[in-house]
Amino acid sequence: MRFEQIDKKVQEAAEKHHPAYDENAWQKMEKLLNQHLPVEKDDKRRVFLLLLIFLLIGGGGFLLLSKPGNKNPDIASQSKGNNEQLVNEKKPQSENASVPGARPVTPNGVEQNTSSAETVALQDKQSPSQDTKTLRHDLTRTELGSTKQAAKNWTSNVPTKENNISAKNIDQNHQREPGKEISTIQNSTQSKKDEIVRHDVPQNIETKSDDAQTASTQTAKPPIHKEKSNWLSGFALLLSAGPDLSKAGGSDPGKLTLAYGAGISYTKNRFTLRTGVYAARKIYTAGPGDYKLSWQPSNIKFEGADADCYVIEIPVGLYYNFASKTKSHWFAGAGLSSYIMKSEKYDYQFKTSTGTPYYWPYEVKNENKHYFSVLNLSAGYNLHLSKAVSLSAEPYLKIPLSGIGVGKVQLNSTGVLFTIGIKPFK
Repeated sequence: MRFEQIDKKVQEAAEKHHPAYDENAWQKMEKLLNQHLPVEKDDKRRVFLLLLIFLLIGGGGFLLLSKPGNKNPDIASQSKGNNEQLVNEKKPQSENASVPGARPVTPNGVEQNTSSAETVALQDKQSPSQDTKTLRHDLTRTELGSTKQAAKNWTSNVPTKENNISAKNIDQNHQREPGKEISTIQNSTQSKKDEIVRHDVPQNIETKSDDAQTASTQTAKPPIHKEKSNWLSGFALLLSAGPDLSKAGGSDPGKLTLAYGAGISYTKNRFTLRTGVYAARKIYTAGPGDYKLSWQPSNIKFEGADADCYVIEIPVGLYYNFASKTKSHWFAGAGLSSYIMKSEKYDYQFKTSTGTPYYWPYEVKNENKHYFSVLNLSAGYNLHLSKAVSLSAEPYLKIPLSGIGVGKVQLNSTGVLFTIGIKPFK
């Protein structure tokens, strides 16, 4: 047997052999491994836990220190000091400044001849002393606070006339019965102090400021940035083109041609003023009754004329915009046009006495100008493609107010003008 075959069989036997699991053997092996091949412990987890505990303790301490009751420790200490000052100022006359009309008081707060309530009442009749001013200032800062609810509570407890009368009756009773218990005198004195404080302290110190602040908060509105009125935004440039059909009086309609041109318009509110320069060829046929010859041959008869005229038109019109929507509106208007006849070509038709037709061409240039001699009536629909660009379709009718051209023809025109409007200052 070859060596390779023996090695192969040994490998197959080793792969198929699986010894039984022994817990004791594995524990011994683990001890040996820990002894000879120790693994360094990872302290990162421990550091993370310590950091988390530190953050929790620090956050809890911050929350405890930032409670509403501990926010203003200086105010609390100041309030305590003010209360002590009020107690010291209300001590007997021997320790405090003398008050006009006051009588000696025992250390227990009992008057020797009169009650302490009478003393307070006498002090109230005099001009406001330093004691009352201090009391107002301290109670305004400490007890009223800056809350609106506290101000309302003080307002609701303002003493009425009946309360003052009852306080006076208490003072009179103390004068009549000076042998009453000390506790009764002290209670009446305390109630009288409260009435004095509530009566003297202005009730609208904090309420006015709070009400003003609340009103200003409620009425405050974000600033409205009004756009400056730009009168140039009403201007628009117009590019127009469309079919045009002419007809001379009662004759048959002529040939359909193209009218085109450019203009300018200005829109204010619902009205638009428009003008421009347009060009068109007027091709039509005029009968003998619609075309007037400046001369008439005696031996021939005029049968009519075929005209081909190149006309420059300058219209001026006022239009009213209605049924406006977000992206469209309708309009209608009227105006007057001036015709400048750049060239006029006519083919006159004559017939001799024998019935033979005769044609005679005639042409003039820059000879006739008709200012504001054509009435324009039109209406249309305007579509806003954007804030600065619009497209409109405008059917129109042009009625002459005087004769047009060499033959003084009543030249009527109709068609549809398609216009692109561009507002460069929008």
